[in-house]
Amino acid sequence: MHRTIHLLSTANPILSDLLALTLIPDPTAIWQTRLTQDVSESTIGTLTFSNAVNIEITEELTGTCVTCAIRTALISFLHNPYTRSNELFVILPPGVELPHLCPTFAADLKSIDVTLGAVTHALDATNATSELLAHIPLAERGAQLIDDDERCLAEIHAINMGYADLILLCGDHNSPGGELVEHLRPHDTLLAHPFEDNIAELVISIDHDPQRALARIHPSTLQAWGGPQTHGTWTLDLTSSKALHPERLFDFAQTLSDLEVYARGCFWVPARPDVVCAWDALGTHVAISNAGNWETPSEASTHIVVVGQGEETMAQHIEDAFAHALATETDMLFAEPDDGLDQWLGENVTEE
Repeated sequence: MHRTIHLLSTANPILSDLLALTLIPDPTAIWQTRLTQDVSESTIGTLTFSNAVNIEITEELTGTCVTCAIRTALISFLHNPYTRSNELFVILPPGVELPHLCPTFAADLKSIDVTLGAVTHALDATNATSELLAHIPLAERGAQLIDDDERCLAEIHAINMGYADLILLCGDHNSPGGELVEHLRPHDTLLAHPFEDNIAELVISIDHDPQRALARIHPSTLQAWGGPQTHGTWTLDLTSSKALHPERLFDFAQTLSDLEVYARGCFWVPARPDVVCAWDALGTHVAISNAGNWETPSEASTHIVVVGQGEETMAQHIEDAFAHALATETDMLFAEPDDGLDQWLGENVTEE
């Protein structure tokens, strides 16, 4: 018998409870998970699967990688006699990042004749603006994956909304939070209300494509989607063939941090024309990192998508700061191999 498993992520434990009780009509087919850490050195802890008819399945998590351990536990869970439904729904522990779990999990499923169906992320429109544009630690909402998890809600929402096949948005879709989600939602990602739409029927037609999902979130292929502007939400598509100046880019980062916006994408710097540099700004936090290499140096470009809410003057201020951060012809001519970015981008081999 061929089966399909659908995965749901959320950063809200209360929403997770509600989904487990109301999302689909078959209470035996939807499972909630709870990760309990172990202080011993031999295990990470345990992952407990439970459904609304009081069946519990416990899997021990071993190894050093929490996401890898969860993936292994999911495979073991699927061998349990209680999980023989044709369509299974599993609500993941809060804080799981879908791109780190799903591609390998989808490959593992093929060996046991199971398909990875809809990969879904759920959030609440009522809190979406603060959770996406401010720095709220996961621990403040009881959504941390492990005890020392220092990530914030915006990190989980941004990466999982971009990767998911379906976004479940409860609350008012026409609110400021709902409008913000529309701007961040990729065009080929479905949007539904978990308590008003027939989710069980909706997901049956979805088979997850990991490569397509990864392309939606990779810094070099990220796109600007836009959306309604009734509540003052705007999207900027900042694009240039020029590099960012290795010092002035920090001024640009400060501007974004001060304005508390969402900004993701890629850029390059003069001393590293082959490196895809990733840009991630969520609320008051900005990070840059090495995201691999361009296939050819001619492909190098700077493309940063910025989404925010507020006066149009904010958008103009960001556009001006971006233009100022771009490297000039003189900057390119006198670029130094030691650009001071090693701690974020790795050692620059051209320095040797």
